Amino acid sequence: MNHIKHLFVILFLLFNSLLFAQEKTYKIVYEQSENGKTIPNRVITTTTNSSQTSIVNSSTTERFFIDYSKRNVLKTGIIGNSKLAVITAFDSLPKADKTNETDTILGYLCHKIKYDIFSNRIEAWVTNDKTLKGSPSISFVPENGLVLKYSINGNRIIKAKTIEIVTTKISLPNDSFKNVTEPQYAAIQIKSRYTIIPIFEKEKINFEDLNKSKFIKHLEIEHRFVKGNVILKTIKLPEHPSKGMYFVKLTLWSNGDAYDRVGSVFTISTKKENSIFSAMVKGLETLPIYVDKKKEKYQGIILTDNYAPAIELMSFFTPFGVGHFNKKRIIDGYNWSDSVMYK
Repeated sequence: MNHIKHLFVILFLLFNSLLFAQEKTYKIVYEQSENGKTIPNRVITTTTNSSQTSIVNSSTTERFFIDYSKRNVLKTGIIGNSKLAVITAFDSLPKADKTNETDTILGYLCHKIKYDIFSNRIEAWVTNDKTLKGSPSISFVPENGLVLKYSINGNRIIKAKTIEIVTTKISLPNDSFKNVTEPQYAAIQIKSRYTIIPIFEKEKINFEDLNKSKFIKHLEIEHRFVKGNVILKTIKLPEHPSKGMYFVKLTLWSNGDAYDRVGSVFTISTKKENSIFSAMVKGLETLPIYVDKKKEKYQGIILTDNYAPAIELMSFFTPFGVGHFNKKRIIDGYNWSDSVMYK
């Protein structure tokens, strides 16, 4: 009877030891280098066990996960007020080519495998110990091994520097994240980089015998000047980082004019007392005169103490009757554009 009890205790201890081994969680810290030089502030930290991996890199808005039980990888991102998740099945990831090369990293024997991802040559060293799983990237995931090093095109290296057992629990994203496709995620991410300010919407610019507009200090609505050839509107731009860039997008089409015209998108500063806007309302005599060496006179082109010239953001021309005459000049094999976009 005692022998049976001892056997039971031994089996119980053995079972618990195996269970404990399966539930070990590891924290692995990877460093990045390029052309032999360490890249600062680009550490990748993974927390991994036999069923899940969490990946944290230098991104402050994105997190990455590997779910071995469901055989997929997850990317989550907080973009503005949106919490998004992209799920990609293992079967959709690149397949590895095996090699006979080996290396020892942090005391673990690793085999080298290769991937070809968007014309990039990826060489990864994966542990031979099948109890260890994980990867510092979700672009490729060996299902039965731990990536301790990989290189991109031979000159960029991501290599594990430390590995330790931790008690950290891995939590996959919850239902508060909205599932989207990778193309949808990319589109939302790109759009989030811009603040879009609509200014004119389907406005007509053409010559008309309009009465001269009264002087209005703040143009909060659209106004037409120079007999309809100029439309103006005051806008207030949001504060923007000094390193930011501004883009102008203009879409145009013909409303019946069959000829090419040239045009300009320009801004008028409100920091000076006088501007080209003053001339549109009060007449050309308000513009300062510049006289060159040949005694030629030019108005409104130089900055003075109380005058700011217009700043052109874009020049454009109206292609011959675009849109309006598409069905009036049909040619087999030609698909005329409905409009033209300048940016």
